Amino acid sequence: MIGGASTQETCITAFEELKMKKTQRFITFKIVDEKEVCVDATGGVEATWDDFVKSLPKTEARYGVFDYAFKTDDGRDVSKIIFIYWSPDDGPSRPKMIYAITKEDFKKKLVGIAKDLQANSLADVEQKAVDELVHKK
Repeated sequence: MIGGASTQETCITAFEELKMKKTQRFITFKIVDEKEVCVDATGGVEATWDDFVKSLPKTEARYGVFDYAFKTDDGRDVSKIIFIYWSPDDGPSRPKMIYAITKEDFKKKLVGIAKDLQANSLADVEQKAVDELVHKK
């Protein structure tokens, strides 16, 4: 039986800094040795959605959070933190299983997630799809 991975405290600290201090635009997380979730990459406050997408490996699963700024339908500037589960279709099965098993426990530790996106291909992380996600009620 495959168990879920534990979470390094640095993941929670990095997320809290993104959320409260706005020191990063995004963070990606990876599972190391099938045992522990750790910070993989970060994007500074000037980073874009395209920068985030470019940071995702083509065939390896990742988790990510992105502080997504946009205008509401009534013209207000707001941001929402999106949790992204990147699990590319052509990635190896075993790591994807470990990410799937660990996802909910890991996500619960990141208090303040507004939206959730599962992406299996680059089409799933196109800017238009994310705009539609954040505007959903």
